[in-house]
Amino acid sequence: ATPLSLLVARTVTICSAVAMAVFFFFSVTDAIRLGAIGFDAVKLIALARLERRPPRLDLAAYPHLPRTAVRTTVAADYAVLVPEVAA
Repeated sequence: ATPLSLLVARTVTICSAVAMAVFFFFSVTDAIRLGAIGFDAVKLIALARLERRPPRLDLAAYPHLPRTAVRTTVAADYAVLVPEVAA
């Protein structure tokens, strides 16, 4: 039989891992919204979330971060992938 303290420790570890996954999911979402995709941007946003403060990511101060243009996919965009439909 596994001691209760070990079961509690495992549960806390699993819950912590889930919480971190949620933090990073929302950090990536915020990075996409800000137009900065990259490890540095996600890291800065995740740290701000952990510290319970708004992220202060000034993209002018981080010229090495890649810029993105994210938009909603339209079904017609996929026509280019199918030659018979595009012609």
